[in-house]
Amino acid sequence: MKRWSAATLWTIVHIVSVLLVLCSPFVLLYDAAFRRDPEYDPSLTSHRLVDHSEQVAKLDRIAEELAFKYSVALEETKNTAQHRIIVFDCLTPRRCYGLGDRLRGISTLFYLSLLTSSSLFLNVQIPYPLLNFLTPTLYDWRINATVSYEGQVHGRACWWNDSTLAPTPLARPVGAQLLGRKGTWRLRTWDNETQWWDWLTQWPQRLWRPDFEGFDAARELSSKRMHRFICNIGYPQAWVTNLHMRQAVLAYGLDKLQPEHLFSVSMRMLFKPSPCIKAEIDEYIAMFPDWNDFRTLKIGVQIRTWITLDGWMKEYIRPPPWECYKKQLFILMRDEVRRLALSMNNTRSRDERRLRSRVIVFLTGDSQDAVDYLMATLVAEGIRVFRTDHDPSHILESSTMDLAAKTYLDWWLLTKMDRLLITRSAFGETAAAYSLKPAVVIDGWVPECTTWQYNYTFHVDG
Repeated sequence: MKRWSAATLWTIVHIVSVLLVLCSPFVLLYDAAFRRDPEYDPSLTSHRLVDHSEQVAKLDRIAEELAFKYSVALEETKNTAQHRIIVFDCLTPRRCYGLGDRLRGISTLFYLSLLTSSSLFLNVQIPYPLLNFLTPTLYDWRINATVSYEGQVHGRACWWNDSTLAPTPLARPVGAQLLGRKGTWRLRTWDNETQWWDWLTQWPQRLWRPDFEGFDAARELSSKRMHRFICNIGYPQAWVTNLHMRQAVLAYGLDKLQPEHLFSVSMRMLFKPSPCIKAEIDEYIAMFPDWNDFRTLKIGVQIRTWITLDGWMKEYIRPPPWECYKKQLFILMRDEVRRLALSMNNTRSRDERRLRSRVIVFLTGDSQDAVDYLMATLVAEGIRVFRTDHDPSHILESSTMDLAAKTYLDWWLLTKMDRLLITRSAFGETAAAYSLKPAVVIDGWVPECTTWQYNYTFHVDG
């Protein structure tokens, strides 16, 4: 009998290994054809599950660097005549808009403050003080820095501050704290040093965004010490191309930052969940032992049917049917399950029904009926799904502290999912823009099921 030498055997093994590598794409195509899968897309092999940890770490580092440079600039200018104070105001409910609108406006004003070495403060009291839900991270935006954070956890209970001041008297503590005045008799002096700005984009009587690219901040802000804004315009990238701010843009390195990352970086500098919000987030995450397993697919769905807020909008908007969300969710789920199988390098794992056990879906929306409909559909398919407690409520119509907290809680949970299916609205768009997770947008303004991939820019930018 002929004996094979060790070298010959190793050569044969090497040749077989090379052939297997070369033939593997054809095996996948054959597998798809054998299963008669007409929707199989070979391009899925190039879109495996993405690890965002490196990108998140990079943005965190950029936020820390900006915060340090900003603090140095403020130390140099705060006692000079050139120093200005910029305040984001939420004083009138119907002019505060929703959480997404507020976050967009805050981001825009943050970069205005950064590039002009101005101090930024947030005066958000509607419907409850902001510190109940969000606390500062790298930059302290509190008007009264001696006030301890609200929303503190005591055991399993939360202590909230529900003292909401009337809008009119709010000018007094803001002026007293930020302009260093004492006594109500100096209110007229505060008024002389304060300029009010209305930067709102309203619908259907739309007031388009100011011409930010040509905004001469040095001239426009020079006449007053304090500038108080109501603002919902999400256009921070305009400051980067503003010729009047070119020198500051280069000094902070914002020209090297991708435009779609500007919003995310500003949020990382300004906000983190309050202790109460974080504690409740952790409780929901603890419901799923495999939450942090890289093979677990977490999908966030945000439904906007426009039925809760502003009843007058019904005559202008015909939202898509609930079935649109169901259809798009299952399409997204199908593609992600296949990506998961391919990332595991195991063609046998492409049993979609079995891999659905690795899927977790989080639902949030303004319609309890729509949320219940999708929950029942997903449960029937054996898919894990959850929502937060309390009925849906827009932040401006939140009659209790818990309902207001739900808005912030749902927003943070959306940012923690791997993939998003959102409605064209500021709430979903800001969650996607902060997390930079791949998102499919459903046009919630038309009755058809119209969708597109989100590009991390806000729908009112132009």
